Amino acid sequence: MSQTTFTTDLSPYARRSLPRLSAVERNRFLKAWRLLGAGGILAVTREGDMALQGPGVCEALLARSWAARHHDPMQMLHLANIARDVAAGLRSRDLGREGVTVLQARAWAKLANAFRVAGRHPAAVEAFEEAFGRSNEVADLHLLAHLLDLKATLQNEMGDMGGAAQVLSIVTGIYDHVNERRLAGRARITHSIYAALGGRNDDALRLSEEGLARIEPAQDPVLVMTALHNRLLLALRLGARDEARRTLALCHGIDGGIEGDASIAVALRLMWMEGRVLQDLGLEGAENVLRQSHDTLAALGFKRAGEEWRRA
Repeated sequence: MSQTTFTTDLSPYARRSLPRLSAVERNRFLKAWRLLGAGGILAVTREGDMALQGPGVCEALLARSWAARHHDPMQMLHLANIARDVAAGLRSRDLGREGVTVLQARAWAKLANAFRVAGRHPAAVEAFEEAFGRSNEVADLHLLAHLLDLKATLQNEMGDMGGAAQVLSIVTGIYDHVNERRLAGRARITHSIYAALGGRNDDALRLSEEGLARIEPAQDPVLVMTALHNRLLLALRLGARDEARRTLALCHGIDGGIEGDASIAVALRLMWMEGRVLQDLGLEGAENVLRQSHDTLAALGFKRAGEEWRRA
């Protein structure tokens, strides 16, 4: 099974941690990951005859939990709970003392994030305290940035937009320091979204520009396209027609690099955006473009929320 098969299930830090596993534990990760996708925990323990222990199984649980974040919050929480328990049973011989501490910190952070997605904010706060308590025992800037990034989302949801913005600035600074420009750009783009939600549209445009400047479109075309879509909405909201035209042109330059199911949604969202720009500029064809994109997105199971289209 190739890495590209499961790469979308991985959080940013997991992409760093998996290569550190021994060959035996990498194989256990792949087996557990496959079985979890086929039949959940019972498939691992019965069909796979695997014990719920060891770093490979823990990584598989974390990966499947992360992958469920958009469509199954209860499954996300269930798997994160088990991953936390598996991490608690790790020994130094599995990964070394520091490696065990890092995986335990990540497991607590993923449990915190799962509590957040499930709407259990007090439990999320407590779980993050456990995560940071362990991360403070190691000198790992990537881990710190990853945990802070997750925590910022919780702060924003709890209404602390200022705190979330400060944390994301720290995250961007850390990733810039360790030369992770794509992750720094992602944090800046998230910061831009929060600024827009808070009504700080000019700041949102600036932060979006700073985030996009850090990312090569070929590296992460979906992220770049998402950021450009958000930027286009901001430009329309501000009446910045020239910026809307420029952003739309950039979108057209990237959409061909997106493959698979994502390409359909991106192309249709782009079509919707184009109709909005044409409509705003009073140009011919706007209504036809809007109607076609609206009908096709709806047929594919998307629902409109304001100016956004989300999978139902």
